[in-house]
Formats: sequence, structure tokens, C-alpha cells
Amino acid sequence: MHRTQIMLTESQYLRLKKQSERDGRSIADLVRSAVDEVYGNSQEGLREAFRKSRGAWKDRTDIEDGAAYVERIRQPFSERIGELDWD
Repeated sequence: MHRTQIMLTESQYLRLKKQSERDGRSIADLVRSAVDEVYGNSQEGLREAFRKSRGAWKDRTDIEDGAAYVERIRQPFSERIGELDWD
């Protein structure tokens, strides 16, 4: 484990202190838990989230596929480049 110092606003400190008293946990433990919750606690957790989200939009009919989207947004630029006189 690494020891670190952080600066908290008065409001942040008071919220942590009250939660610490309610839960019977140290402020350090609350901060560690918050870091794990927000930033993940392992690469495996991130991989699992990606696995779970894979194909989440596969049945959507209100959006176009990625290749069609890229072609659609490139079209105006391709037309403008074609109009340039390169000679």
C-alpha cells in the first residue's frame, strides 16, 4: 500500500467524516473504496465491462453502422478535395 496526502474542501471532509462515523470505517477506507468504484480496481474489471457491453447496440435500427457513418461524414470533404486544382 502507498501512503499519500490529499487536500479536501471543508465540505468534502465533513461528508467523509460523517459517512465514516455512520459506517464505522476510516476515511482512508472510504477514499480507497471510492477510487475503486470510480476508476475500477483491476484491468480484469475493465475487460469484463467491455465483454458485457459487446454487441449492446447490435439490434438498434435507429443508427447506421460504423462504415456508413464514416463514409457519410467524409463525403463533403472528399467532394471539396476533388474540386481542388492540384496542377
